[in-house]
Amino acid sequence: MRAVPRFARLLSERRENDNVTADFSFEDGGYLIEVYASEVQPGQWKVRSVFQRLSDLDDEHDTAAVIRHESDVIFESMPHAMLAGREQAKQLVRSGSVGL
Repeated sequence: MRAVPRFARLLSERRENDNVTADFSFEDGGYLIEVYASEVQPGQWKVRSVFQRLSDLDDEHDTAAVIRHESDVIFESMPHAMLAGREQAKQLVRSGSVGL
């Protein structure tokens, strides 16, 4: 896995009021993907994934498109939410449904 420049992290999705408890990023199918989990109520977790094309992260691009997908499923724990978020993101890439 290649190093992703610090400026490329998708921090636009992480605002203080988002109550994000867990996140991680990975590369798959030409995308930088970040998965976020937040507790909406005690014991209830929602997950979302944010996609950005790796090709947009080079020095030739001044801007990069970002798209967010949010799951409607409520999970019982943060680990379940994060695992499901990663699998959902991979499925979006495999099916060509990212939307970028």
